[in-house]
Amino acid sequence: MSCSMRIGGRAVAMGGEPFVIAEIGVNHDGSVAQARALVRAARDAGADAAKFQMFDAGMLLSRDAVLAAYQRMALLCDSLGMKVNLACKIAEAGVGTAALLHLAAAIPSLQWGVALTSTYLRDDILVQPLQYANGHVQVPHGPGLGVEVDEEKVRALAA
Repeated sequence: MSCSMRIGGRAVAMGGEPFVIAEIGVNHDGSVAQARALVRAARDAGADAAKFQMFDAGMLLSRDAVLAAYQRMALLCDSLGMKVNLACKIAEAGVGTAALLHLAAAIPSLQWGVALTSTYLRDDILVQPLQYANGHVQVPHGPGLGVEVDEEKVRALAA
């Protein structure tokens, strides 16, 4: 069975040249100028198309939802056109980093990097260290903060 279609005048078929779609997502931050820059970068990298998403965190909540203090402060900053930056203390452990990453993921107005310093520690108390690559770190997923504490290391440090 032959499966083919045309997208923008280009034939796309099983076994043919891939049709590359750049995932721009919400990285445009609602800015048309930023969206244009991202589309140009995608084109320059060889993408055939771009995919966008519009996301408004406020649409996920009921008007009756109780917001945490940090969410109220982030929304206040957003309403005033201010940017939010998050940072841990110097040389926080991976548990603190995981907590900050979850906080960052829950703030709609976070528009610039999160300052993390746990990467500078010689050792940490996590069973599996957080994975950093190319200036990015994945928000841990799983129960609680998504990280597991090495109880043996904690006992050794407490002694």
